[in-house]
Amino acid sequence: MPNLKEIARLANTSVTTVSLVLNGRDGRNRISAATRGQVLEAARALGYTPNIAARRLRSATGAPPLAIGLLLPFDERLTITVRAVGTIRETLDAWAGERGVAPPDLLIETYPGGHLAGVRSLADNTRYNGAFLFSTLPEDDRFLARVGPLAIPVVLVQRSVTGHAWVSVDNRRVGARVAEHLLDLGHRRFGVVAATVPGAALGDRREGFLAALRGAGIDPPAERIERGAFSEHGGHEATARLLARLRDAGQAPPTALYVTADLMALGALHALKAAGLRVPADVSLVGTDNDPYTPFTDPPLTTVDIARTRSAQLASHRLLDLVTDRDAAPSTDLLESRLVVRASAGAAPGGAVPARAGS
Repeated sequence: MPNLKEIARLANTSVTTVSLVLNGRDGRNRISAATRGQVLEAARALGYTPNIAARRLRSATGAPPLAIGLLLPFDERLTITVRAVGTIRETLDAWAGERGVAPPDLLIETYPGGHLAGVRSLADNTRYNGAFLFSTLPEDDRFLARVGPLAIPVVLVQRSVTGHAWVSVDNRRVGARVAEHLLDLGHRRFGVVAATVPGAALGDRREGFLAALRGAGIDPPAERIERGAFSEHGGHEATARLLARLRDAGQAPPTALYVTADLMALGALHALKAAGLRVPADVSLVGTDNDPYTPFTDPPLTTVDIARTRSAQLASHRLLDLVTDRDAAPSTDLLESRLVVRASAGAAPGGAVPARAGS
């Protein structure tokens, strides 16, 4: 690995300046942004990655703990992703207890969705030893694929990008599970409520659901697919628009409605009831996420468990491996989703269940 003198030579500056920049003390010593950029670029070009983890894990009394970042886009999904904090905190504490070291600090940082490229803490290693990335948008994923390894190890949670460590589920399979369950219940008239937020996971759920229907010979027309904000209100409004559009066109409502996130399904449930439709007697309703409140809705919500707790636990271990072992390679883990059958989805109205195409 190159030393500070080699970096200073390439950056055309002093070893002292290089040390100040790489240790995050450049601001206090009034080093210009241009010089800082030259140093960081030289360090990247030479492949310099100081082992912060080794320094923090020294057994000497008073050694500082690891600093782990949890980066979240500041959008409507924020309230969902922060639920992982408790699981991550417990996993980090257990890991530290087993090794007799100080528990890692867990620092939450938000950024505008789609602007991960502008997050300074990923461009150098002066703030974190490593970081979790949640709820990235397609622009963020393209940046990660393009830039390759970052200045610090990262693990994506419920996302997958080639060249980086990740823990996720197959979200197309998540949507397909819902379609298969509803088809087996005899439903042939479907509606879909999806989120306007352009996250890969939500889009894959929708596409997996529709692909499974097409495989059964059913292709819901565009007027039976609606989008809304990622919130209870968004799910309510989108469902109300869908029902009104079908009513105005003289079409029957769907006998089964798939909502790609449980939070939106809460609003959809109220919109169906407000329209005089019974769940599940008139319309079966299925969400995705298995959020903690779903057993307590009226009726309890059928959903898909996307292994959120297991994802956070496994991602914690994967990130700790990367920050404490410089030779560790980024790993990828594809977890299994699980259909959770509750009372909000039942047999299609009208009696016998027809055979599925191809069955």
